[in-house]
Amino acid sequence: MQSTTDSINSPQSPLSQASSHFQLEPIPASILADKEAQRRDTVTSLGLCKTGCAVIDEDVLLGGLERGSVVGISAEDEELGVQLGLQTLAHSLCEGTIKNGLLITPKPASVMLARLRDAIRTELEVKGCIKDDIIILRQCLEKVMLSCVFDLDGLWEALADLDRHELIEKEENARQEQETIEQLDEIQDSQDDENEAFSPVRKASPEEPPTKTTPQHPEVIVITHFSSLLTSLFFHREKTAAHAAIQLLNSHLRDLSRNLSSSPLIFLLNSTSSASSGPTHTATTSPAKQNTVDPTLRSIFNPPPLLGYSTRRTKPNFGLIFSQLLDLHLLCTRIPKTRLDAEEAVQQRLGDEIKTVWVVEVLLDEIGVWEGKMGVRPGREQRWTLVDVEKGRIRRAIDEKEPEVKIPNTNDIYIARQFILTLDAPGEALAQCLQESDCVMVERNSAADCLREPLVNTLPLKCRQLKKGFGECKRGMVDMRKRFRGNMPVAYRTMEQAEEGQGYQLYAGRPAFAGGVKKTDGNEPIPRDWREVENEKWKAEQAAMEQQQKK
Repeated sequence: MQSTTDSINSPQSPLSQASSHFQLEPIPASILADKEAQRRDTVTSLGLCKTGCAVIDEDVLLGGLERGSVVGISAEDEELGVQLGLQTLAHSLCEGTIKNGLLITPKPASVMLARLRDAIRTELEVKGCIKDDIIILRQCLEKVMLSCVFDLDGLWEALADLDRHELIEKEENARQEQETIEQLDEIQDSQDDENEAFSPVRKASPEEPPTKTTPQHPEVIVITHFSSLLTSLFFHREKTAAHAAIQLLNSHLRDLSRNLSSSPLIFLLNSTSSASSGPTHTATTSPAKQNTVDPTLRSIFNPPPLLGYSTRRTKPNFGLIFSQLLDLHLLCTRIPKTRLDAEEAVQQRLGDEIKTVWVVEVLLDEIGVWEGKMGVRPGREQRWTLVDVEKGRIRRAIDEKEPEVKIPNTNDIYIARQFILTLDAPGEALAQCLQESDCVMVERNSAADCLREPLVNTLPLKCRQLKKGFGECKRGMVDMRKRFRGNMPVAYRTMEQAEEGQGYQLYAGRPAFAGGVKKTDGNEPIPRDWREVENEKWKAEQAAMEQQQKK
């Protein structure tokens, strides 16, 4: 009984109790923070891996990609993601930032080797290495290992080789240290004189057998077409087993990037999926039925859909399943280069050549930019730039010296007359349209005020639809008020204005109830539609302008 009470009162009982519940003792957060700071300092001293495109390295990545991290690239065209990954690998090899790399792909080896060769050759041409081009190209290709896999199990085997090499290297180092310690112990125990005692050490150094050269660990690992590996995983396994395998892969990739002696930069190259949705309405769509996209998966060029507008969403394949593996996530999407290209893309006319560029933006940044100190780190999320592929290399899409093209503001009430010709005052025309659209704000504010900040951001649905259609009309040839002609109340300021034809509501270009009774014998020609008249006027103005330009 006494021993029981002593064991209860013993101060070691809480520690032993904690040890029985937990396999590892808790570690203070300060120790973990210091270790992470040391790791980041070590990784930073190794140098940053750059893509070779200045706008991506400086404007988006704020210097480059840090070793010891997992970076995902989701591209609308998966070949662009492969191009960016191989260009980063080739640029780092040619610059001497890294000494070797590893390329893991489900594609044929001949195809990927040809693309890697072209990427390295392009980098050498940019650097100006013409004399020793073939020699340097072979040296760079010899530094890259290639592994072809067909599923996630094959990827595990390729990554397991890295752990196996790490264990072999540790065992050899431990064995050599043990042999050295044993030799020193024998020397210290000997009773010979000092000169004879230390002579075996001097003789042992030249006679030591050469150490076995273990293969060096890759400093950049590029895993291409990762979406196809995930597709095969979910196709051949149950959902719960597939998610468990991805969790294990997540832990293994983090362990390799953090604890491997080479601190490798790991690329996961993914694809994207595009989905077009029709106009959304609050009355028909409930919040539960709406497919919400996580903010870390949504491009800044695809904002949340507004009511009454159709949207096109481009998001990475496998969504959060893929992003949970990453420290940094880049998204590459294609957009029209100019405003004219955007208009042609919407109209989708045959024979039109639409020029596009690539937007590279940061969707997720979990690690930030390390500045050598604890505290808040600069983030790179929502930073973006425009690039294009020229001669097998990703470059800046728009030159800084290119003059900016003035784009008229179609949301302003003072729009140029060449865009809208319905009335003498375009602002009055748009305001009149808004008044006839059952706008509940006109009773409290004027139509002109509704078109300015901040009321323009809170317009009702019908007014936003009308304003959007009116602004996108190229020359104002379509009267947007025809949407609201049926069974609409007619409001006139005074009866005199109604008789003079100055009423608000128009029907086919003329006031609906204006003017008196006109006597006729029935032989008058049918009046021409006002749209035909306006079109002829516009064509005449364009012809006159062309003649003036020819002169």
